[in-house]
Amino acid sequence: MCMWFRVGGMSFSLLSDEEADSAEARWVQILNAVESGIVVARTQPFVWGGRTYAQRVFFLSCREEPPSTLEVAPSEPPARAWVVEERADHVVLSDGRPARCVMFTRFPDRLLEGFLHEYSLVAEESVIVFRALDQARAASIVDKLRRSYEGLSMDSRASSRILQKHQKLESLAFTIGSTNRLFEFYTYLILTARSKGELDDLLRAVRKHARSRLCEVDVPKFFQRPLYEYSTSVMKGFVGVKPLYAPSESLRAWFPFVSEDLLDEGGVFLGYSSTNAPVFFNPFARNNYNIVVLGETGSGKSLTAKMLISKLRAEKGLRVLGLDPEDEYVAVADRLGVKPRRIQRGEELGLDPFRLLHERLLSVDEVADILAAFYLPQGDQVLQNQLRRACSDLADSESIENFVKSLEAYNKEVFEYVAPALIEPDSAVFEGDPLDASGDYVFGTRELGAATVAGARYKALTTTLLTVYLQKQIFGDYNPGLFFVDEAWQFLSYPVTMEVLESVARKARKYNKAFLFITQKPADVANNPSGRTILEQSATSILLRQRQAAIPLLKDMYRLREEEAEALVNAETGQGVMRSGQYLIKLTVTPTEEELKAFSTSGQWVRGG
Repeated sequence: MCMWFRVGGMSFSLLSDEEADSAEARWVQILNAVESGIVVARTQPFVWGGRTYAQRVFFLSCREEPPSTLEVAPSEPPARAWVVEERADHVVLSDGRPARCVMFTRFPDRLLEGFLHEYSLVAEESVIVFRALDQARAASIVDKLRRSYEGLSMDSRASSRILQKHQKLESLAFTIGSTNRLFEFYTYLILTARSKGELDDLLRAVRKHARSRLCEVDVPKFFQRPLYEYSTSVMKGFVGVKPLYAPSESLRAWFPFVSEDLLDEGGVFLGYSSTNAPVFFNPFARNNYNIVVLGETGSGKSLTAKMLISKLRAEKGLRVLGLDPEDEYVAVADRLGVKPRRIQRGEELGLDPFRLLHERLLSVDEVADILAAFYLPQGDQVLQNQLRRACSDLADSESIENFVKSLEAYNKEVFEYVAPALIEPDSAVFEGDPLDASGDYVFGTRELGAATVAGARYKALTTTLLTVYLQKQIFGDYNPGLFFVDEAWQFLSYPVTMEVLESVARKARKYNKAFLFITQKPADVANNPSGRTILEQSATSILLRQRQAAIPLLKDMYRLREEEAEALVNAETGQGVMRSGQYLIKLTVTPTEEELKAFSTSGQWVRGG
C-alpha cells in the first residue's frame, strides 16, 4: 500500500551551481531509494490582503518512507476535485471545471534543470510517475538501443546527434545496474480551466512553450481519467501513453520541488518575493530557529528586526527577551509588546557569577574565563591557569566578595588583579537582587557607556552576565519564545561575551526558542570564531544592503552568485536576499504605514506588492 508524504519546496533560480547540484543529487537519492512512486507538484491558490496568489506544494507517494535528504513529512493525499464525467480529451471534475492531462512524449538530450517549474503558472499539477527497472531488464533495454544507434552511427551520413547518442549509450551500458539505474517514467501536466475554450487556450500555450524547449507533448485520448487519477499502470502499451526511459543521473533535470516563494504555515508577513508573492515566515518551520539580520546603517535592518519581533510577539504569542546596546528597541518597547528596562551605570543587578555557578548556569571553568577576560592581563596564560585553579578550589564561595577575600590568602598576585571586582561600578553588577525578567522585556544598556575603553569593558561585563542570567529565564520551559540581541559587534573585543551569545544560539532549539542576532558589521563578526558560528549556523539569514567590503565574505558564507552579492551593494532600503532553510529568495521587506511610522529611523522605504 502506498503512503503519501509532503515534501518541502526550495528556491532554485538563485542557487549556486554547487547548491543546485546538491539538490538534484538529493532528488536522485530519493528516486534510487524508493524505486517507484508518484511525485505531484501542485499549484494552489490562496487569498491574502484581498488578492489571490499561487502557492506551490509538493507530494510524494511511495511504498516506503523516503530518505530525509529533503524536508519530508507524512501527509494525506493532495486534496483535489474528483472526476464525474470522462470525455475523449478531457474530464469534468466535481467542481464543474474541465481538466486535461497533457503528456510529454519526447525530450531533447539537454534539458533546463527544474524545467517543470516553467509550467507552474498554467498547469494545476505536474506529475512524474516513475519505476526503477531491475538490472537485467535495464541492461536489455540499454543494449538494444546501443546496438540500434551503433548501426546508425556507422553510416557516413550519420548526424552529430546520432553520434552523440551512440557515445552516451556506450557510456551508459557500463554504469547501468551499478552507479546508475534505469527508470521507466511518465511525465505529464494536468490543466484545469473554467471552460472548454480556456482549456484549449492553455493547451496551445503549453504546446508552444514545449516546442521552444524542443519537447513534444500530446493529449492521450480516452485515457484522461486514469492519468488524472495517477493510474498509469493500466495504460501500458497504448498509443500516446508509452513510458519513457532514462537513467537516474539524467533525471536530475526533472527536479520537481521548485518553489520561488516562501509561504510557511503559521508564518508572519515580512514582505514580497521577486515573484510579487507575499513572504510568510515562521522560524519554527526550519531545522533550527536562529535568525540573523545583516545590513549596513540605513538598510532597513533594525526596522526589519522590529517588524519580526512585534509580529512574532503579537501573532504567535511568543515570549520575548532582548538585549539592546543602544536602547533603540527600548524606545519602541510598547509597540514590540514588551516592557522596557534601561540599566543604569552603578545600578545593583545581582549578577554574581558565583551565585550563577551555584544555580548551575555557569561551570567553574566558565566563571574563571569570565573573571580572566575582565580582570587579568590578556594573553597571560600563567595567571589564567592560576585563576582557574583558584576558582576550582574556592568554588564553594557564596559570592564573588567571599571569593575575592579568600583569594587574598590563596594567591596574592591573582588577588591584586581581581580585587577591583569589589569596587564600584563593577561591584554593583554583582550586588543586590537579580533583575526581574519574568515577563517580556527588552534590556537597554546604552547608559552603561561605551565611549571609552573602561565604558566598553563595563558594558561587556554586564552584558555577559546578563545574557547568562536571561538564558535561565527564557530557557526555563519549552514553550516557543524569542531571545534577541542587537549590534553585538560592540563586544567583539571580548571573546567571552561572544562565546556566551554563541551558547544561547546553540541551546535555543533544544528549548524551542528562536535566537535573533542583528548586526551592521557582518565581516567583523565573522572574524570572531563565536560570531562566525552564529552566522553560519542560523537557519535563516536576511541580508539587506551591504558595504562593498562585506561582499566577499557574504559570497563565501552564503554561497551567493556574483550578481546577487553585488546587487546588495546598491539595494534600496528594505531590499535584499533571504535564505531560510532550503529557500533562497529576493525579498522586499514591506512594513505597514503604522510600522513604518513606529520603527523607521529614516522614513524612507521601498514599497513591495
